[in-house]
Amino acid sequence: MNMIKREYFQKLIYRGNNTVDSRFPKIHSQCRMGENTKALNTVMNFCCETGERLLKTEAKGISRTAQQRGDGTFITQTMSRLQERSVLDSFAMYLHGKNCRADPKPDHPPESEGCDRFGRTHPHFMYDVDSDRIHALNRKNDPYPPNDHSGYIAREITDALKQHEPLMKQFEIYNEVVLRDNSRLRASPNYAKSGPWYDYANISWEKNTANDMVEVYLLPAKCLCFFRKKCEETRQEEIMALIHSVKQNSKGRSDGRIDTLLTRNYIMEFNQRGQPLTHVVPVASIDSSIRCFPHACNKRLFNPDAPGVTYLLPRNHWAYMWMALNDALIESNSSHNIKQRRGKLISMCNSQWLESVRERYQKYLRATSEDDIQKTHHL
Repeated sequence: MNMIKREYFQKLIYRGNNTVDSRFPKIHSQCRMGENTKALNTVMNFCCETGERLLKTEAKGISRTAQQRGDGTFITQTMSRLQERSVLDSFAMYLHGKNCRADPKPDHPPESEGCDRFGRTHPHFMYDVDSDRIHALNRKNDPYPPNDHSGYIAREITDALKQHEPLMKQFEIYNEVVLRDNSRLRASPNYAKSGPWYDYANISWEKNTANDMVEVYLLPAKCLCFFRKKCEETRQEEIMALIHSVKQNSKGRSDGRIDTLLTRNYIMEFNQRGQPLTHVVPVASIDSSIRCFPHACNKRLFNPDAPGVTYLLPRNHWAYMWMALNDALIESNSSHNIKQRRGKLISMCNSQWLESVRERYQKYLRATSEDDIQKTHHL
């Protein structure tokens, strides 16, 4: 079976010019990742991004200072320099952790860990509804007129805030929130003088099924701003988010776009007049930040002419997809199935076969979620 798999990948990858084939080291390791993940029963610690970055910034830079006098001298001097750097970095991390414990930052008090919170103490903007004026605020809470440094809040955002919250007369607008897992979401008109930065996130929604059951589902949405609101029931302040969501049933319906194993295509919500349909949701309903790419590049905040976006599955899901792909290949290219296809290998472009891979992928996700729930109850 392994011989069949190697021949299969060889036919897919080989360019025909004797340069790159399936024996290339990184491709060879990718072919074994599914089996390794299944054997270790975990999808974590498979990211090579950190190692690749350290190889470029640390190892190669340090190796330039080593003497090129044979492999023994070169390797010894390089390893000695890497060891010194590692010791100094470990000591710096120890001092940093000691200082943080002695003097915690006011923006991130210990009791706020594990809860949703704003990225800084004071808001970035203050919008007064009665006067219809916006003031930018610095870290000392000093107001000043918005400029190119702070960025400008779009009129569509202030109109949406007044529409969704007609009883509020003043909005404290924040450009950044920190989720319960310490990940950050940004919705800034000019982040660090680099231009607009509006993150996408998976939003949890609920709907009633035919059996009077509540079903929870996720939909991608673009974060437009964050603000503080006092809850009428609990009389406590709650962090809210203004979002621009995708259409609920638009998955896979974007013209000229095909969903792959790792990508999904959606259409953003616009009305017939080309105006965006926005929503206000609690930040607690945000599941996680995600990576989305609009189908057409545009400097505008909203683009009704090209409302499609491509959603890239989170990186920790790739291993599950690779496991599903590996198992589906083994089953489809078994000796019995190959005989039925008269010696032909399964085509990876077959829509029915791709759907079977997606079903396996969903089973892996459900099984992992059930294991996490059982572990939580056990603890």
